[in-house]
Amino acid sequence: KAVHNGADDNATGTAAVIELARRFASRDKKPARRMVFIGFTGEERGLLGSNHYIANPLLPLEDTIAMANFDMIGNLRDEGLQVGGVRTGKEFAGLVDKVVNEGSIKVNTSLPMGGSDHSGFYRKGIPVVFFHTGLTDLYHTPDDDFETINVDGVVQTIDFAERLLDEFVSMPERPELVEGVGRRPRRRGAMAYLGIVPDYSETDGGLKLSEVSEDGPAAKGGLKAGDIITQFAETSVADIQGLSTGLRKHMPGETIEITVKRGEEEVKLEVTLGRPPSRNGG
Repeated sequence: KAVHNGADDNATGTAAVIELARRFASRDKKPARRMVFIGFTGEERGLLGSNHYIANPLLPLEDTIAMANFDMIGNLRDEGLQVGGVRTGKEFAGLVDKVVNEGSIKVNTSLPMGGSDHSGFYRKGIPVVFFHTGLTDLYHTPDDDFETINVDGVVQTIDFAERLLDEFVSMPERPELVEGVGRRPRRRGAMAYLGIVPDYSETDGGLKLSEVSEDGPAAKGGLKAGDIITQFAETSVADIQGLSTGLRKHMPGETIEITVKRGEEEVKLEVTLGRPPSRNGG
């Protein structure tokens, strides 16, 4: 019940986007490629803003060659700037190395993909990079305030990002997407696989599906994008937690009944749960 100013999470990322927009806009020569600077809202409520943009893009997603996400860059420390997603573009590692060698900032590219605003773009076939300086004890507390920010580190991060974005913009061809980055092998005891992507922006009366994976268990059972799951076998579904509860109660290979709302119609479908190659999606 206290004010959380969120200086690191994520005023620093917002400041980076604004400053990079200012720098590129103030140049005498325009970039060789169009650059779009966006601040997404609702990330921690389920990537609401970025998913809305993906569903309603200002410019065609097929013309978007890369996405750079700035989420918490206010505490640069000895371990350096963390840049995730580098493996999503075949050429990205070489470009990062080139920029690192030209400057003085230490960069760590072992950061996992993570589930921030870049994840939906990657799911749509767009290579991504994710700038981050790590969590602190102030994360999600009222003490995350300006006085705690490593301002010099923020500037170093923005300088590095500007040089890297210059490399992206100057690429003669679009980067080659590398699929499957961030996927983990299925663990013993992990929940069964359905093959859907939830639409977190719709929470009324069930779990709406924004995507259904082609040839996945859900698609084979007849589920479609836009369906709202209200019942998963014996488990009522009001949100993603309800679906997760239902999935944990059943094993891969089991055939269960799923009830969905499709328009004004209630539809009951039989779905045989699968074994996923990853934990992406539900």
